Amino acid sequence: MTSSQQQKAHNPCFGCGTENTAGLGINSYWSDSDEQLAICQFQPLKQHVAGSKKFVNGAIIATVVDCHCVCTAMADAYRRANRGIGTSPALWYATASLQVNYLRPLLTNH
Repeated sequence: MTSSQQQKAHNPCFGCGTENTAGLGINSYWSDSDEQLAICQFQPLKQHVAGSKKFVNGAIIATVVDCHCVCTAMADAYRRANRGIGTSPALWYATASLQVNYLRPLLTNH
């Protein structure tokens, strides 16, 4: 299955851009069991830590949330318009505001 980010050409975004090799490589997919549910895949790397090597940096977490939500909104808009992602005219969305309340540290695998 191809993610919504992989279907968008010429995307240099740090969080989800396929043209940014230094980025996070976030991928969002529609669930096979629920067409209204979008699933995000992201694997933190060693350089995504905060302070201790055990915790993921909070800004990385916020970027994952931001990119997943924006890409899901765009994918849904294209789906509702019965168009392929990235077809002209482009449908763009952006985050106006984002607040993340961290309930506990997110542990890394490293």
